[in-house]
Amino acid sequence: MKNLNLTTLLGRLLTVVLVGAMLGFMGCSSDDDPTTPAPVLNLYETMLLNNDLTIFKAYIENDAELKAILQGSTDYTLFAPNDEAFDRLQSILGLDDLSQISEATIAQVLRFHFVAGTHTKAELTSLGAIKTLQGDDMHFNSDGTIFDGGSNKEAVIIDADIATTNGNIQAVGTILIPPSIFDVVEQTLGTLAQPILLGSDFTYLYHMLLIADSDVPSGQTPITSMLADNKSGKQYTFFAQANAVIDGAIALNPNMESVDDYYAAFTPNAAAARTYFLNHLIVSETTAYTEANLEEGPYTMASGLVVNVSNTETPSEQLPTGWVIVSENTIQSPIYQFDVAANVGGVMHVSAPIY
Repeated sequence: MKNLNLTTLLGRLLTVVLVGAMLGFMGCSSDDDPTTPAPVLNLYETMLLNNDLTIFKAYIENDAELKAILQGSTDYTLFAPNDEAFDRLQSILGLDDLSQISEATIAQVLRFHFVAGTHTKAELTSLGAIKTLQGDDMHFNSDGTIFDGGSNKEAVIIDADIATTNGNIQAVGTILIPPSIFDVVEQTLGTLAQPILLGSDFTYLYHMLLIADSDVPSGQTPITSMLADNKSGKQYTFFAQANAVIDGAIALNPNMESVDDYYAAFTPNAAAARTYFLNHLIVSETTAYTEANLEEGPYTMASGLVVNVSNTETPSEQLPTGWVIVSENTIQSPIYQFDVAANVGGVMHVSAPIY
């Protein structure tokens, strides 16, 4: 192999340095800030390095679409809520765990934190509003805070304009809530309607509730409004069907194969769906019937159906509480769980369908 002398080696090194300098000069515009290095990590990689985003990162890992966006070549502005924001939301909603919120609601809320394009805090403030991936507009106050922080109308961007190769990150200390969802949350927070409208255990019942309230008879109160009523002084006792209960009813019925068959049987139209809910609701001027004060009856449901409640005093796998509701049609409906929700407007239990 031919040896290089010192003069030749130095000459080649000088050539490399000069070429590199020329390329660097040609690649920079007069507007570039020489003190700020170009980002080398994408949105996803940058997010992973932030130890204050552990809960948000877990949600992203379970959402393939959002993870792909953060790793993709299309620019986005990500509003990343820190762990304290999730803890605060859990406390506001009065939940033991945010997994109690339905997956559909979580998906909508997460997408509200994504905006197409790279936008600085100053640009967003100047715009005043911008459409999110979820579909609702996010609104900005004149001082740069965000209006859509649920009950917090001045959500602060705590770390602005974190640059990445495919957009930037605006770190926030509040979960941002789509206006369309917050309208529901605000009206039902702390009521019997909340676990049905937002809960992961009652998504079937929520679908049926939408049917029931799609055509409310003139002069009648929507079912949602009844369940959300904590101001009139009336007391409501509601026997709800969790998803697992409905799945069990489907499995035991040879004429049913899916939840769609259950819907078709009990809620084929708004009138039938309304009757379904009223069959499970006791309205009283004075008393909500908790496990502690529930007696054998009889009770007249809001639909006019008369039921009795019987305590067998022998709990089993089929009758975990030992209590069963017997309608005037001799249908026996076990009570599976007492007092799953309770507030000044009433109480909710979990039972089999009553009809």
